[in-house]
Amino acid sequence: MKDIIEQNKASLVIFARYPEKGRVKTRLAKTLGAEKATEFYRLCAEHLFRETEKLPPEIERYIYYDGVENEKELREWAGGGFAYCAQGVGGLGQRLENAFSAQFSRGAERVVAVASDVPDISSSIISEAFRLLEGHEMVIGPCHDGGYYLIGMNRMHREIFEGIPWSTDRVYAQTLAKINQLGISFRRLPCLRDIDTGEDFHQWAETAIASGSMPWGNLLTGGGTIEYKG
Repeated sequence: MKDIIEQNKASLVIFARYPEKGRVKTRLAKTLGAEKATEFYRLCAEHLFRETEKLPPEIERYIYYDGVENEKELREWAGGGFAYCAQGVGGLGQRLENAFSAQFSRGAERVVAVASDVPDISSSIISEAFRLLEGHEMVIGPCHDGGYYLIGMNRMHREIFEGIPWSTDRVYAQTLAKINQLGISFRRLPCLRDIDTGEDFHQWAETAIASGSMPWGNLLTGGGTIEYKG
């Protein structure tokens, strides 16, 4: 893996927001409350930040942030191991397209974008995405809710982000249909949960508890503090 990365410039793009109450996980807040939903997002993002520290140093890490008014706070929160870029205007598809285009324009040969609200994301999954891009044009990580948590390319395919019904349960299916229609070679990563609703959270938590991998304290049982233990 390290040899591949040394030979091919690689960029990891993280789409993130500063964890401000009322601006993140608003649907989840309807069940958990705004404070706990915000704390859950913060822990998810910080887990991802830590996982990316395990990646080879040849992978350049970028945080594409939403909300220029919180840029200073976001930099202080996420730390100095990242380059920071504004997502810009437009819908999610436009912002993803802009991020990929910018990375390829600066010379990257492998670009992987990942969401910051997926609690089971790991450095091994991200590393596998970069490895798969050595022999395939695209890689995609589906979510149980019909979206995707990760997408990667080894060259620009703008069409992948066009005409997609974002924020619906058809995002992954229609993206996959477009990939097949265009004849793009791709590989699929494990399906993970993107936690947007109370139902998403409880389904994930039940599985995590059963497997012994529940990392976030007493959030499920309604306690007042959420502590990261992993």
